Amino acid sequence: MQEENYKPALNNKSKADSVIRGSFKLFTGLKSNTANIVVDVLSGYDFKRRAELVYKISMLKWTFRKSG
Repeated sequence: MQEENYKPALNNKSKADSVIRGSFKLFTGLKSNTANIVVDVLSGYDFKRRAELVYKISMLKWTFRKSG
């Protein structure tokens, strides 16, 4: 049951990652078949790390709000 809850979230993260890379490729004029690792290095944007950071910050904010 719990596995079903996070599958859509993983799918959404994957789609967002793809859109970010695709936008970067389009903006820079790279071919669509350019390897993802190359795009990640060139863009300097680590989507997974950013998502984890935003999650941690959100959880800290929530904890402080609950404590008053």
